[in-house]
Amino acid sequence: MFESVANAVVGYFTDLRTWELIGWVAQGTFASRFLVQWILSERAKRSYVPIVFWYLSLTGGTLMLLYAVNIQAWPIVIGQATGVLVYSRNLLLISRERRAVPAPPSPEEIAHPPGPFAGQMTLLRSADLDRAHRFYTGVLGLPLVADQGGWRIYRVSRDAVVGLCDATQGPAGEAPSLGEAPSLGEAPSLGEAPSLTLVTTDVDGWADRLQAAGVALDGPPETDRRLGIRACALKDPDGHRVELRAFVHPSWAALTGLPPAA
Repeated sequence: MFESVANAVVGYFTDLRTWELIGWVAQGTFASRFLVQWILSERAKRSYVPIVFWYLSLTGGTLMLLYAVNIQAWPIVIGQATGVLVYSRNLLLISRERRAVPAPPSPEEIAHPPGPFAGQMTLLRSADLDRAHRFYTGVLGLPLVADQGGWRIYRVSRDAVVGLCDATQGPAGEAPSLGEAPSLGEAPSLGEAPSLTLVTTDVDGWADRLQAAGVALDGPPETDRRLGIRACALKDPDGHRVELRAFVHPSWAALTGLPPAA
């Protein structure tokens, strides 16, 4: 019995016409996408749709569409034509997303950045500034270098400081006079995420470099005379806010130990 079944199968495929063979190839290609997606998801230990899934879908769908047109199976034609459009659209979106990723800087840009960063400031919000102050000074042992009411700045290392702002207060003060240290401005709300501030003397140079690399800035560099800074901001790939800041008020150097802009 087995031999007769095997002979029947071999005879069938031997006598296959071209379009029937195309139909079988289309069905096999179309079905293989789920096997590939399953295997790669198991490897990643999570649900994962690789780009090859869409290529297999497009290839199998196109072949099945041609087969259905040949045998005039119009319900299959409509279904496969719709699928081909969806697969093509997904591949187009993936291609656009990949092109949007900025290219890494060249070795020359890495070797000669526009104004190396001179320091780093991390800005954190606090619902209880006094409690946070006790933690950062008493537990972590960070010295307080500036107390501006709604803002307190602590030294982490020679070139790095952390700023704590009272998230329950409004503006931190009026514009400073020439002999005073500038105010840091308004405290962010509790809903805002912490930001990373990189201190440089060349905000504009960094802005030009980032834009040339395809990085979108939140806006052009701006100088805030009241705060005594020049800055621009951007989002990192995870959506975290990164600020590039230059201190334009001379008193900032004495206040934080970080250099003012040239």
